[in-house]
Amino acid sequence: MPGQVRQLLLEAGIDEWVEAVVVASRASVSRSPMRFRQAYVVSIKGVVDFVVGRRHWLRSSKVLAVVASLVEPGEDDSSVDRGGTPSAP
Repeated sequence: MPGQVRQLLLEAGIDEWVEAVVVASRASVSRSPMRFRQAYVVSIKGVVDFVVGRRHWLRSSKVLAVVASLVEPGEDDSSVDRGGTPSAP
């Protein structure tokens, strides 16, 4: 998945590194964050500190460009329920 996101960003002219982060919203994570080969696993309680503590930041204008390159025009988040799982079609 991070490779696919990175490729979409590169196609949009945005050369930024992408890291995968899995947030455990209901399960406990004994040592949050846990570093795996291609992703971090973070507890829901530790996600804000994890994100804020990252060394690399994007300017807000770059964030808007990233969002625009990853979201289809007219697309919203109605395909995902508030539990974080895709809704049935």
